[in-house]
Amino acid sequence: MSFCARRLRAAAARSRMSDTGAVFLDAYSAIEEEIRAIGCPLLAVQGLDDEYGTLEQIRGIARRVPHTELLELPACGHSPHRDQPDALIDAATRFIRSNNPGDTP
Repeated sequence: MSFCARRLRAAAARSRMSDTGAVFLDAYSAIEEEIRAIGCPLLAVQGLDDEYGTLEQIRGIARRVPHTELLELPACGHSPHRDQPDALIDAATRFIRSNNPGDTP
């Protein structure tokens, strides 16, 4: 089990609240310090209509992780890969290519 999965499970076990948002926020607080260790470029994606996450969560990541690019998708809920697949693929492709300039076809 990955480090993040272990942290999420631990936060869920500690949570006294039953709604998913509270568990995620507890887990986010638990990993807040760990995300500072990310040293590679990061594409943080959030749907503007996400019913579980907030824009502040990815904006907080961007404040803590250098080289973070934010992608805030309109008409998109919690699952960008389902709600906006073309926009996500285009952005991810551009992001990967821009961070690996010698590795493009």
